[in-house]
Amino acid sequence: MQTFGSGGYNATCGGDGKILYDYREIVDLLKLGYSSAQVCNKVGCCSDIVYKVAKTNSIKIRKGDSKVVL
Repeated sequence: MQTFGSGGYNATCGGDGKILYDYREIVDLLKLGYSSAQVCNKVGCCSDIVYKVAKTNSIKIRKGDSKVVL
């Protein structure tokens, strides 16, 4: 059974390097004051992605959800 190649699974360390989410959108939402949970819901990603982007861009994560995402 051939499991590598174009028809197989991705066996590379860390995946294939594709960026699946718009990091600029995540940064913009965080700078507007949205919480990490709200950003996750709007962008469709997990909290790990939001925290990674925030840390990379030196942005503090806001706790709570007093701002409404439209």
